Amino acid sequence: MAGAEEWAAFLEQNRIRTNPKAVQKVVTEQISRFDGNSIMRQPGGVDLQTNAGIGEWREAERELGRQGTFPEMEWNDYLALAAEDHCKQMGPDGRIGHDGTDGSKPWDRMERYGDWGGNVGENIAYGRSGGKDYMVQLYIDDGVPNRGHRTNILKKAFKLTGMAVCDHK
Repeated sequence: MAGAEEWAAFLEQNRIRTNPKAVQKVVTEQISRFDGNSIMRQPGGVDLQTNAGIGEWREAERELGRQGTFPEMEWNDYLALAAEDHCKQMGPDGRIGHDGTDGSKPWDRMERYGDWGGNVGENIAYGRSGGKDYMVQLYIDDGVPNRGHRTNILKKAFKLTGMAVCDHK
């Protein structure tokens, strides 16, 4: 069910959980591309204007160096369908956020495909990155003081995951 971008994101999420030192090297390389405090030079010539600047990357680099390991998550096609529903609903109009145009919340979309009970969460990334890069972006959580996306990536209670990548206006 997963396409190449979804599968790349899934593998990177598990790499963040199981081999944080490898991901730390990616973040270190990204830090080397900063031009000043807030602009990261990207391959291909499209620069990234960060929200909070290089400090967010340095903080993530330190955390990855200290982070323990967590069990891998398992892929779940039904969670991927819930993610795809939201992706297709929001993307054409360029909408952002966790609330669907139909008023649905993440748990509502997941409940369409099964009874999940317990802890559920949703991470959303926007941009021109690939699936693998989206996971690093979510871990860094630029401009998100509570690091809620990182918390979701590392949450021990989360055992299953599903992802969708869609065009976004």
